[in-house]
Amino acid sequence: MKLEYKILWFEDQPHNVSGAADGLRDRLSRMGFKLSIEWVENVGDVGSFIAQLRQKDDFDLVLMDWNLGENRENGAILAKRVRSNTHTEIVFYSSATPKELRKAIYEQDIDGVYCTRRDNLTAEAMAVINTTVKKVLDLNHMRGLVMATVSDFDNLIDECIRLRYCQLGEEGKLELLNHIRGKIISVCNSNAKQVEKLEEKNSIEELTEHRAFSSSLKYQVLSSLLGKKAEDRTIRALLATLGKYDNEVIDPRNALAHARPVEQGGKITFKGRSIEFDDEAFRKLRQDLLAHGDALNDIKDAIDSGILND
Repeated sequence: MKLEYKILWFEDQPHNVSGAADGLRDRLSRMGFKLSIEWVENVGDVGSFIAQLRQKDDFDLVLMDWNLGENRENGAILAKRVRSNTHTEIVFYSSATPKELRKAIYEQDIDGVYCTRRDNLTAEAMAVINTTVKKVLDLNHMRGLVMATVSDFDNLIDECIRLRYCQLGEEGKLELLNHIRGKIISVCNSNAKQVEKLEEKNSIEELTEHRAFSSSLKYQVLSSLLGKKAEDRTIRALLATLGKYDNEVIDPRNALAHARPVEQGGKITFKGRSIEFDDEAFRKLRQDLLAHGDALNDIKDAIDSGILND
């Protein structure tokens, strides 16, 4: 699982459960996750759909309505097909009573399916979600989540820098290459051979992919590019968020890499170099990562729109 919580939702009339979808989105947001829903209103060729599901199986939860419309397989039959191709938890719902739903599931001989009324769908789904996300609060899973997310951010920042590079004139391109080269040289100037080799690197790809062009340097270069248009209100707002990148992304990432479990008052917390991680700190970190992911995508869109051009 990453910061995106993915639900595969079988419902022929999504508007009937829009309130439940909004409720799940709000609650997951407070937990530091972004909800992504793939709606399935009409399965069509069930065999073909199941084959796709088998290949794609990256959902965190399946929600299944019992009545999927006239002349279509009901949700209980479809749930059996889904269960045979994924171990993802399934919440089966309808306006019928849970007893009736459990009977329908029992007749299909399916395990691992939660049954609930439609009007209790948000609460029941959240109860299941709370159990599936507990693993993310584990130190090793949180390390993996943060490392993967920051790696994605690195790639996104590289893309922003390269996109801006392509918009510059020859003088601007040379200035940017020298700026990045200088940042890297300042980090590895203790190794003369590395510095000499850097002088031979004259493409934006070679420099942005250099192992010494760290997450911190990437963010600094992107900030300097945006800083030239700081008078623009949109850029100024994006810079305000990016200015917290070190404290809210890089520092926690580095601290997590060295964190160790410590028992305090009967609860396990994790102590990094200068940061203590508990459930609340993990929740805030996930929310910060979501905010910075949105900001970086906004920065990419702003650059792509030409807002930095003279």
